Amino acid sequence: MKRLPNFLATRALAPQLALVSLLAASGCTQSTQQGPHMVSSARHQSYVEDYPATMESTMKSTVDHETRAKATIEAMPGYTKELKGADASRVLTIVNAADESGRSVGYVQRARELQATSTFFEEEREPLTRRVSGATQSKVKEKEPQCATASADADIGGAVSYSLKDGVDKQIEKRLRNRNEAHAILEHYRTSLGKDNVADMEKQADAIAAASYTVYVALLDDRARLQSLLAERSEVATSIDRVLEEERVYQAEKGRTEQEKKASADRTAALMKGKATLRAFTDDAEKLQKSLDEQIPQFQRSYEDSLKTIRAQLTPPK
Repeated sequence: MKRLPNFLATRALAPQLALVSLLAASGCTQSTQQGPHMVSSARHQSYVEDYPATMESTMKSTVDHETRAKATIEAMPGYTKELKGADASRVLTIVNAADESGRSVGYVQRARELQATSTFFEEEREPLTRRVSGATQSKVKEKEPQCATASADADIGGAVSYSLKDGVDKQIEKRLRNRNEAHAILEHYRTSLGKDNVADMEKQADAIAAASYTVYVALLDDRARLQSLLAERSEVATSIDRVLEEERVYQAEKGRTEQEKKASADRTAALMKGKATLRAFTDDAEKLQKSLDEQIPQFQRSYEDSLKTIRAQLTPPK
């Protein structure tokens, strides 16, 4: 029998070794430590002001996950057609590694971390761009006063916005690949697979790992977040009404300056808008959360069917 290279043999034994370690750990000790103790934020003004936007962004993220997963699953059966003369057994090893990596602890931890980072960047992109653009423009004006024009400022702002987005996207891709075992294997086979095949397989490994993560982890996370948010909606609505009344009383108090009244009016307007948004999104959020109960198993079956097709294409007939 032909022996596997050491690095592949180690990977083949990894699930068994992990199971042995888990059984040993769970059988010897029983933790008495309590988990984190948290209280609801649904009574806090700072939380309820953001709640409608949080609900909206969670729904958008869920729909984005569904859309990207569906597109990848549909494209997967055609992946092997994009490869020219690549060794089928090596390609299969890479495909299996990408599939397993997508739901591995290391990849999941990294993907969740980067999801939070991506959300932060998208929400704060405009102020970040302004800050970097302003600093850049100041330096340009110091060194080249004759270049300090409105059009130059606009050019700098556009370039900074694009560069920031491109830089963040590239680093996210790099950090996810560092937790995708398929890319480690690709490095071993880079020369023998050929430059064009490697470029295609890098993208395919990214897509398969992301789809595996989405259908087995991300969509379940989305459902849990929606359930948690919906469980708070009544208390949040009550809190918004309470805070609106407090703001009304605050504005009517003697001695309030025009600046204080304006700030309170702005808070009131934001809360009223949030209240209307909350009413508009609640029904949609409930429908989306319920649909996930049916959609998640369907996504998982479709993903496994596409994966089975790839494996059949790469496995020689007996």
